[in-house]
Amino acid sequence: MAIKPETIPIPNQPNTPLKWFLSAQNEFIWKKLPTDKKAKDAIVSLSRLLRHMLYESTPGAKVSLERQLAVFRAYCNLNLLRYGENVKLSITVQRDIPNVQLPPLIMIVFIENAFKHGIVYGEENHIDMNFWVEPGFFHFSISNTVFPDKPKSAKPGGLGIKNVKERLNLLYGDSYKLTMEQTQSEYIVHLQLPL
Repeated sequence: MAIKPETIPIPNQPNTPLKWFLSAQNEFIWKKLPTDKKAKDAIVSLSRLLRHMLYESTPGAKVSLERQLAVFRAYCNLNLLRYGENVKLSITVQRDIPNVQLPPLIMIVFIENAFKHGIVYGEENHIDMNFWVEPGFFHFSISNTVFPDKPKSAKPGGLGIKNVKERLNLLYGDSYKLTMEQTQSEYIVHLQLPL
């Protein structure tokens, strides 16, 4: 007798499938992919991103810069696997930067956009990120190359930037600064948050 999917009991937990994925990943990574290091690294990076989104990115939460940097690196590692040698990535973190607490899922939107809108296959692409603290303020900047005459790898017009601006307004009111500008050769974002 076949079991119909609708008759299978599911525990009353909102993220049960994702929790199962996160707990099952170790067997998949360490037993099923023993020789493919890139695949293992990709799955580990993906699991870090999922954990961050599930457990650390709740409304009103603040996450340490150290933890967010680990998430950003995981995200970048996945994209570097995707785009390969086409992308030169630089991440600069101020020496002895304090481990400040910041709202999650703000900076990742700008990092995602740098990969999504700043990559042109067959060209040398650069993405440069900087993180630093000055008295009373946290700073993040990201820049990526642009090729105005080349076709883009993604279409513009998503909701990411709009949603981030709305969140920043709710969290910080007028006390943050966000600038975005495009020059002839690069797109630059600078975010300043009060501490």
